[in-house]
Amino acid sequence: MRKFALRARKPRAGIHLVIDTNVLVSGLLKPDGPPGRILDNVVRAIIVPVYSPAILTEYQAVLVRRKFNFDPQNVVALLELIVSEGLLVSQTMRLELRFRDPADRPFYECAAAAGCPLVTGNSRDFPTKGPVEIISPAQAMGALCK
Repeated sequence: MRKFALRARKPRAGIHLVIDTNVLVSGLLKPDGPPGRILDNVVRAIIVPVYSPAILTEYQAVLVRRKFNFDPQNVVALLELIVSEGLLVSQTMRLELRFRDPADRPFYECAAAAGCPLVTGNSRDFPTKGPVEIISPAQAMGALCK
């Protein structure tokens, strides 16, 4: 399993993305796939994770679930990395859009407030029309390779 550690560097100098929780989980489970490469690029400060307090709360709640069996110290280190190197969006506006799962709303609204894409493995769960570009982990990695 990948280990995360904080490094001294300037934050916010990279590609800004709101990262859906399923991308973090997939990245930890399969480090060699596109979600794992997204996490690698967060560590390398190429991708700046954009988050809100609600997103951070969801990350914490999901990553400590027993079914994943993630190393608790590694989860703490990943969350600390996101907080220290990411971009906090403290205020978002409620958008009048429909979501299959209300838990997805904070991710979309954070991306709208920050003016950046949202990367997810479940694009069908988000509105197809609106102010946010929804991209897959593979699309995010493809954009980095251009």
